[in-house]
Amino acid sequence: ELAINEASQGSKIYDRNGVLLYEFVDDRDGIRLPVSLDEISDALLAATIATEDASFDANPGINPRGLIRAAWENLSPITTAEILEGSGGSSITQQLIKNVYIPIEERQERTFERKIKEVAYALELTQNYSKDQILEWYLNQISYGGLYYGVEAASQGYFGKSANELTLAEAALLAGIPQSPAKYDPRNEAKAALARRNEILDLIAGHAEISLGEDQVYAVLPW
Repeated sequence: ELAINEASQGSKIYDRNGVLLYEFVDDRDGIRLPVSLDEISDALLAATIATEDASFDANPGINPRGLIRAAWENLSPITTAEILEGSGGSSITQQLIKNVYIPIEERQERTFERKIKEVAYALELTQNYSKDQILEWYLNQISYGGLYYGVEAASQGYFGKSANELTLAEAALLAGIPQSPAKYDPRNEAKAALARRNEILDLIAGHAEISLGEDQVYAVLPW
């Protein structure tokens, strides 16, 4: 809980009227502005769940279909890729586990040992914490490219507004970044970021409604 909710460790310089002039940011920690779940727009919650883990509300911390697909891609003799080099299939809870418990140098390694550790921790986390709490931690922890960690820092950094003010299009753009922060960087890879945003809008449109945590539903409207 301490690791996830820790704010940035840099320094800020203000003028005599309290106006922020400059901010020094720790390159290792980035900019972190933890917020509660009710301070994040429903559109962002829906876009994230639709993109990363559509069964989040009902699954036990892992995405069984994703794991089966990843196992097939990783182990099938038909594929030409090297073993363990397929697509991950990780749930939101597993991704949170990876970013908190797995050392940085091991996060890109696709080994059975690391995956089993992720699954075990994800199941345990789901037993001990609510879905709302896990989703809130995830959204405050994940990288959104550059120095931005968490949706509030990313929302203010890219759009100059708080996460609870995001439109559906802005939310879809942010939700697409974590899959590959460098590839979908809105500033340096605008064309790819917009294409990814449109893919996520299509994903959202594929649902009549999306469960947000435990007791809230996002009704998907046509546009």
